[in-house]
Amino acid sequence: IILRGQLRLNGIKADKGDFLSLEHGDEIYSASNSSAEQAHFLIFFDGGQPTSISASKTGNSLTHIANKSLTWVAGTAMEEAGREDVPLKIKHFKQHPITGARTYLIAVEPGVNIPWEMHDVAEEGYIVKGDFTLAERLPQGTQIKHYSVGGYFYRPPGIVHSGPESGTKSGAIMLIRTPGPLKVILID
Repeated sequence: IILRGQLRLNGIKADKGDFLSLEHGDEIYSASNSSAEQAHFLIFFDGGQPTSISASKTGNSLTHIANKSLTWVAGTAMEEAGREDVPLKIKHFKQHPITGARTYLIAVEPGVNIPWEMHDVAEEGYIVKGDFTLAERLPQGTQIKHYSVGGYFYRPPGIVHSGPESGTKSGAIMLIRTPGPLKVILID
């Protein structure tokens, strides 16, 4: 995801907020990569780091999703868990057709109360805009972390999180990734 600036990669121009994805084994060819200004972007590697950058154009399956072309839609995982009163919005970037691995943006408005929940898959997040306070119930007790732009978290499966101590003062947009389908399990 491009955090700031513009980036030309494999002949594609990506702007701030855009999402780029390469399939495993494909290469970034360096012949046409550039940036008019300094670009900042966040890179995730699934299954290890790439082994080469090539000047050839073979094997290019670069996917570009322009953030501006996506619309915010109601989040469905909380609704599927029986909580239609939790107004989360998402923009889907990618979902793997076999594993169900997902990458998406989630928007949380000030005053939204997210109930205690957990998932059976790992979840990682990066704060793109705003702030977010996140409570997690760990064996040593409830931990509360305050995140601002650039904040990152990783949560293994089965960790209870959110609850009344969690939320945002100014609104938050987070990039979220899961290695499989995300199912919300509500916790009293």
